[in-house]
Amino acid sequence: MEIRQLRYFVTLANELHFRRAAERLNITQPPLSQSIKLLEEDIGTALFDRGRKRMVKLTPAGDALYKHATQILKDVEQAKRDALRASLGETGLLTIAHTDDFNTGFLGGLLSEFHLRYPGTLLRYSHDFSLSMTERLVNGELDCIFILKPIPAALADCEVMTLSPSPIVLAVPEGHHLAEREKVKLKEIENERHLYTANDVPTAFDYKLAEVLGRAGVCVSSNVQSLSTTISLELVRRGCGVLLSSYGSVVNREGIVLVDIEDEGAVLERAVVWRKGNGNPGLGNLVGILEGV
Repeated sequence: MEIRQLRYFVTLANELHFRRAAERLNITQPPLSQSIKLLEEDIGTALFDRGRKRMVKLTPAGDALYKHATQILKDVEQAKRDALRASLGETGLLTIAHTDDFNTGFLGGLLSEFHLRYPGTLLRYSHDFSLSMTERLVNGELDCIFILKPIPAALADCEVMTLSPSPIVLAVPEGHHLAEREKVKLKEIENERHLYTANDVPTAFDYKLAEVLGRAGVCVSSNVQSLSTTISLELVRRGCGVLLSSYGSVVNREGIVLVDIEDEGAVLERAVVWRKGNGNPGLGNLVGILEGV
């Protein structure tokens, strides 16, 4: 039993006339008659009662087959549509991870645009740390990662697209003596109570900040070491100190003022990275939106 035979059968069952069915199928009558005959032989019983002037009517067996055949043809068409949509990235799964530096602004706007254009694609995104994200991308768990430059050596063979930078800022509580300033030099904040210290396993942010602080001849220290920017900012909000942070990582600014760092190079370069040869159409669609931004 072939799909073509079922299509011929359903058309004839709808028309109940060989000539009209053949015209709808854009074929001559002999191929239609032969197809129906082969289908009946395959099933082992007549599907139509042949009348005069090429008029026909369904037998009980034909009536039973009609219900299944129409559903099969609908399923086939739906399968074709689903396959095409999947090939265009309109369905499927896209897995993304990002660092704190993409918590606000850019990434939210990008994923919102992607969701509006491709609502059938499941977006699975998560916050992670650079080292872990790198491993997950290399082993195929992730389709792409949003990360700070410099790109880890383990990703040397990957595709890299540079994105909008994120400045390093100083988060201070409202009412702080620096809260009215638009910009501040690192030398001016050396003696503040800081809530930042480099992690045991330095991140790209740690390396960049160390570079900027070193160039300015400034050393900051803290008795707090946190992997949670959210908690550190809550401490700032409660007046426990100030925090050097990435602008893109500050989500809730209630009770907090962000002051720009005036020193040279106080900007974090950001990028999106994906494995070469990743054939996920959803990734291609995401990159297409990025290229249009």
